[in-house]
Amino acid sequence: VGIVILLVFLAVRYALTYRAAVPFPTTGDVHWYINDAQPRVARLTLHARQSSSYRYFTVMINDWASSAPVAMIPVRSGETSVTLMPLGRYRMTIAKGSLWMGPDKRFGMSGESRVVVHPLEFYQRGNQIYGQSIDLEVPFVGNLETAPEMTTNPWR
Repeated sequence: VGIVILLVFLAVRYALTYRAAVPFPTTGDVHWYINDAQPRVARLTLHARQSSSYRYFTVMINDWASSAPVAMIPVRSGETSVTLMPLGRYRMTIAKGSLWMGPDKRFGMSGESRVVVHPLEFYQRGNQIYGQSIDLEVPFVGNLETAPEMTTNPWR
């Protein structure tokens, strides 16, 4: 009896979660949280390899010092996004999942989020502007150190 109740509960929860899903944005359709006062000049390339586990990725970019949100960049599995960023130091969170719940809930409880440990830097030296190129899902050991995202919101 207990197992049947648990299975019914999980089925109802899954159905409600699936119903709450919304269409995932187009790759590179950036949601900016900042105004256009800062020029966006440094290139950020995000590549999502074709994944059998996850259909979608989002990259949240926050200011390194203040943690204020800067941008959310969606990338579909197997696609690449190129975005111009303002110069500065940023914190990056990579979320992945298959059911998109929107920018606030991201992938709900079915997704996974990891925070990049070191700042992402976009800077200019002389006439050269330096950006970043990131592979969002590396099959083996990569050089982008991440840690699980710690949050008080159970939906993230």
